[in-house]
Amino acid sequence: MNRERCSSANKVGKKSAFSILIASILLFTLAYPVAAQVLPPLPLRPAGYYGNLTIDGKPARVGTTIIAKIGDAERGVLITKKPGKYGSLQEPLWVTGYSEDENKPVVTFWVMYDGKPIKCSSPSSVIWVSGEIKTIPATTGVAKDEEPPVVTDPSVNPSSIPADGTTTSQLNVTVTDNVGVASVTVNLSALGGSATRVMTNIPGTDIYTVITTATVGTAPDTYLLTVNATDGAGNYNDTVSIELEVTLPKVVQEESPGVTQTPTGPTATPSPALTPIPTPPPIPTPLPPVAPTPTPVVTPVATPIVTPTPPPVLEVPPVIPLYVILIAVVVYLLIIAGAYWLRRRRA
Repeated sequence: MNRERCSSANKVGKKSAFSILIASILLFTLAYPVAAQVLPPLPLRPAGYYGNLTIDGKPARVGTTIIAKIGDAERGVLITKKPGKYGSLQEPLWVTGYSEDENKPVVTFWVMYDGKPIKCSSPSSVIWVSGEIKTIPATTGVAKDEEPPVVTDPSVNPSSIPADGTTTSQLNVTVTDNVGVASVTVNLSALGGSATRVMTNIPGTDIYTVITTATVGTAPDTYLLTVNATDGAGNYNDTVSIELEVTLPKVVQEESPGVTQTPTGPTATPSPALTPIPTPPPIPTPLPPVAPTPTPVVTPVATPIVTPTPPPVLEVPPVIPLYVILIAVVVYLLIIAGAYWLRRRRA
């Protein structure tokens, strides 16, 4: 009777262990593809590009945004700091890529123009190589700009100056453009100045300014000084003027000289004239010769070459794959099933 019970228990234990094993294998088979899809690809060391940048055959202005794409994804952005140049050997346009991008012509360049990205016609694409830094000239063409600059807020301080050639007044005006302002001038010929006096931009603002005087002889009057703002496409706006009043110079009155009083009284008897004794000329003292001072020799100091340092690659912390966890679970279940089976067999 006991043997039959032991045999029955052993059969049940074997069936339970076998069922656990089959369930674990099925779970591992179903979960492994999901675990493989969860892990993202790791980025490689970025590539760097720099070179000339021209738009419509002209050097790109400072502040132009250039974008590098792989497919439809932006992989690098840079704002130009020099006219007609993007990036440099020390600070190139860094472009991030992955293993599937290696040694493939996948990089395209785009330029932001009037708030819209315009694809560069040359190069059509660039082969991406991890860690490579190279010169890539980029050119593009854009739609013709037909919108002139906008000129607002003319002001002057002080609003009135005399025509003395020394008293100054500051002229200000605000100028904006949909693409970029090329130059701003003001006509000062009525004050004795240049008809195309350049107004300079105040950094960080859209304000252009200049200091002026009214030359001597300028007729007293209120003058309208015309401003001319021009953009890179040649569009201009000369419809705004700055109002400045010129007055007569101040007259400085000089004091009249006093009347010299002639003393009265008896006439003095003139003394006999004395014959002057000639004084011998002084004998010049010779100066000692001055020894020339030798010029020190300046030894040139070699300038160290700066090696570009690419941005650090973000290291993803090690992740234990799901299939390893599943294998550990299966092994653990097998150990439990085996122990249960041995226990039932001994019983």
